Amino acid sequence: MLKINKRIKWITATLLAVILLILPGCDNESLLSDSVLAGSTTLRLSTKGIVVNPSASDTDWEVYVKTLRLIGFQEGKLVVNHKINDLTNYKVEGTDPDTYIEIPLDESTGVTIKRGELDLYAVANEEVGDFPDNTFSKDITAEELEALMVKAKDSYSAPDAATPFLMSAKVNTTLLAEENSIKVELVRTVGKVELTSVKLEDQTKVKDPTYSLSATGNVYATYPLFTGTGTETIALANATATNAPLYLSEATANAVTIEVVVTYDGNEYKGSFSDKQIIRNKCIQINATIKRAEENKCLLLESTIQNWILKELKPEYN
Repeated sequence: MLKINKRIKWITATLLAVILLILPGCDNESLLSDSVLAGSTTLRLSTKGIVVNPSASDTDWEVYVKTLRLIGFQEGKLVVNHKINDLTNYKVEGTDPDTYIEIPLDESTGVTIKRGELDLYAVANEEVGDFPDNTFSKDITAEELEALMVKAKDSYSAPDAATPFLMSAKVNTTLLAEENSIKVELVRTVGKVELTSVKLEDQTKVKDPTYSLSATGNVYATYPLFTGTGTETIALANATATNAPLYLSEATANAVTIEVVVTYDGNEYKGSFSDKQIIRNKCIQINATIKRAEENKCLLLESTIQNWILKELKPEYN
């Protein structure tokens, strides 16, 4: 009986070896990985209040994604480089401001991906970036993406339908055999400074004040599209906005001075600070208090930096 069992085991092992040799192009590695595709994979894309199908009368252009490019790598190899020129057919889901759209990573985006690690890059509104025409060519490498730089401006105009903000994101994830959901939050490549409220010393809120924001100092000449900071700097010029936010390139702390001028009751009140850092996708929010002493026409300023938010802060004063 022992001899029969040994013979059966020998025959089984021999048959398995023969089958592996007969199968075309198969080896141990391909059986374990190369032929194993990832399961259903969906991107959940957001900007903290995403807009893809704008209405001219009611659109927050700061979160408008007009075009989107997806670039992905597995094992160092390019597996997707796909641009979506029109996102209006994608349904916006979620609750404001945490809204999002879902994009399947399948044949519609020109990708076949395997189980395992995926490096995914996303670029929104690439047309408004100062990039050469062939920057995002089909054979771009991860190293070339990491080296892409954003050129600074003195200040950026408020976004609109024709010129939305340049945004980017980088995600590293591991795909499984089952369903995969990848969260991608786009980051604006500019920072924002806004005046959120003005009050008098007696806590009375100033309604609809006329004001201006201006910036002087140095910002980075260029900084990476995805992560990191720049090195060389340039001086700001003509960075001023009236009754509107001010959008600036990145800068280190104390490198930029922000001046606030409020006109109230026929008088101008001024205040400034330079202890904050301009960071992409971050918002410096300023609360101003008018100091009533006529010989000292100035503003007392309080400011915080936080993630860019959709809704304007409107503190109430008694």
